[in-house]
Amino acid sequence: MNAWFFLAIVVPKLSTPSVLVLSAVQLPWMLIWLWGLHGFLHQVVSAFDPVLSLPVARACSAKPVAILYTTCDDFDAYACRSLLLQDFRHTRLIICDDSTEQSSRDRIDEWVRVAGAKVVIVRRNNRQGFKAGNLNFALSTVVHEDIFVLCDADQVLPPSFVGKAIQVLEASGVGFVQCGNAARSPGATWLSEALGPAVDIFYQFALPSRNRYGFVSCFGHAAIVRRDAWQAAGRFPEVVTEDLAFAMMALAQGYQGRFSANPSGEESFPQTYSALKQKYIRIVAGTVESLRRYGPTLLRSPRASWVEKLDAFLTFSTCYLPVIILMSVAGGMVFSHLAGGSGYVKVQGWLLALYLVGPQTPILALLKRAFAEPKRYLRFVVVASVVYSSLVPSLAWTAIRQTFLSPGCSFVPTGAAAKVPERLLSHARTIAAGLMLIGFAAVVGSPVLVPTVVFGLMIAIGPLQTLSAGVTASGSLVRWSVLVPYAVLVSGLLMEW
Repeated sequence: MNAWFFLAIVVPKLSTPSVLVLSAVQLPWMLIWLWGLHGFLHQVVSAFDPVLSLPVARACSAKPVAILYTTCDDFDAYACRSLLLQDFRHTRLIICDDSTEQSSRDRIDEWVRVAGAKVVIVRRNNRQGFKAGNLNFALSTVVHEDIFVLCDADQVLPPSFVGKAIQVLEASGVGFVQCGNAARSPGATWLSEALGPAVDIFYQFALPSRNRYGFVSCFGHAAIVRRDAWQAAGRFPEVVTEDLAFAMMALAQGYQGRFSANPSGEESFPQTYSALKQKYIRIVAGTVESLRRYGPTLLRSPRASWVEKLDAFLTFSTCYLPVIILMSVAGGMVFSHLAGGSGYVKVQGWLLALYLVGPQTPILALLKRAFAEPKRYLRFVVVASVVYSSLVPSLAWTAIRQTFLSPGCSFVPTGAAAKVPERLLSHARTIAAGLMLIGFAAVVGSPVLVPTVVFGLMIAIGPLQTLSAGVTASGSLVRWSVLVPYAVLVSGLLMEW
């Protein structure tokens, strides 16, 4: 729609500099379609191609395996105990403890005292290198096994996990195997329960096809790794997203990764809105840093195929998606204002719907699950659209800052962030950004007023979920508030039609 309007109406009436400026603002919208279709194709193939499973070794390996459990003031006794109850007998549990709170250390010490000799605690004198530094220290000092499993503090593994994972690793001959995960259910809070399907969707629809048609990344937990791959990659790169950086460096050295849906573990979805926001800020900042520091090495490597390289950059360049979204909203407002001045004052309803639905094509793979659990997945789509839209301004600023202004990341474990009491005022800038967008759209007035107002409402309402945990009437009201943008959207579309 915008491309047609730009070429047919706007270009003939503007000077060359104006056209170039508007092109720079609006054409990035095409990137959203590119990222959306790329993800959609992977999800379709993953959902409907049955020939993506990896071979499994017939004989069970007897090689010893170290299970590395990383924690930093977020120890989960239930999760840690699941690592101790593995059917595979040749395992050793190593707790890599970076906790700074004495109460957290004391709790771990007591748990290990009861658990017995099969558990080892590793602590270091500093926290340099984030989680990667924690793992590298353990692997360099107390871990002598040639194969190890990575687990976060909230990772729950079934008893058969290590035995199955090592069979897949041995049969495939790759450097690491990233195994599946699902959200722990029920969630600890209403928000984590509502958004938990995001974990299931990601592992079931976004990853399987990459064994054949793309780049398989490591995600830092529920993964089994060869020491040879770790050494070839130069250990875990000491950046915030050490898992992505490790996968890139390992592939550059010829050690591919593979995804296996079986075995599968469970992980906790962030319990609070603030913890979720902090997690994605960390992911965006870390991904930008990893692409800048380690992407060129992968591109130059003759050991990685062009398909793997292209898929890696198409997948993880989505860290800039929030920036492109904001640029597209700005461009849409400019174009629609020019359209009004050119007599093009009404957008056809079907074009408006296409404009809104097009970038959302990746969620179409939800249909396969929605038929089985319609209530759960309908709630997920409604809540996720509002919550994730509200993260856009913060994530856009993070990507810009990390790229151009002050590179550098901080690492706050999600579990530790969830302990901090929720404060609505800490998200005042996000709410203000949403309200400003609504006000700007109302003042300018344009054919895309409805979608702009809906997006602004989502940004402003998202942070209200900091108050959604209560069982009071106000908590219930906040939870139902996610429906407000959809009510405005439906009303606007009906008026357009």
